[in-house]
Amino acid sequence: LGIVKSAPRVYAEGTKLTYTLTVTNHGPGTSTGSVVEDLFPNTVWTWPDITTTTPGCSFNTTDPYPRKMTCLVGALAVGESWEIEVTAQTYSNNLDRVNTATVAGNEQDTNLANNSSTFTSTPARINLVKSVSPTTVTKAGQQVTYSFVVTNQSKAALKDVAVHDTLTAPAGPALNVNCPKTTLAGGTDPNNDGESMTCTATYTVTSADVENGRIDNTATAT
Repeated sequence: LGIVKSAPRVYAEGTKLTYTLTVTNHGPGTSTGSVVEDLFPNTVWTWPDITTTTPGCSFNTTDPYPRKMTCLVGALAVGESWEIEVTAQTYSNNLDRVNTATVAGNEQDTNLANNSSTFTSTPARINLVKSVSPTTVTKAGQQVTYSFVVTNQSKAALKDVAVHDTLTAPAGPALNVNCPKTTLAGGTDPNNDGESMTCTATYTVTSADVENGRIDNTATAT
């Protein structure tokens, strides 16, 4: 028997993280049954709200943490696999999620090296600071320049990074935000920011803006 644990390598904080545990019978004979254990260590801030709907799986109830999931796997023919799914809610605490799943069969296993699988998921955190120059305009045709400082505040490298800015009517047309790159390297640990870049956009004031007395817009980084 062997077990492989998989999940997204990078996840967005505040979302649910789903793991898939795959138990496979590599032979030479039929497995009459096995037990899978998955230990979720540390505290509620690291592993809150752990759930599974896979039949045969349950969690220990004597102590809140560490939480241990135990699954009873039925018979598996040679080459046959069984999948287990477990989901955990994540918080915005910029912590890696690391845990290990193991499998133990009823029969003697000649290869114990693949009886455990450890997986690490790293959070993605992005920060955006917006500024504008000048801060006051008085007539149509004036140019306003927006600057957007985007910072990778996580260990994971961020790909396909972009800034979107939405103008509120009567302002328009939409801004075209230009960024020098689309990838930002991560920091060395959760306490050190990774790479930053500055994106820019230019807007031409209209008579409608002057009459409105203000230009409202909201930027997001993804």
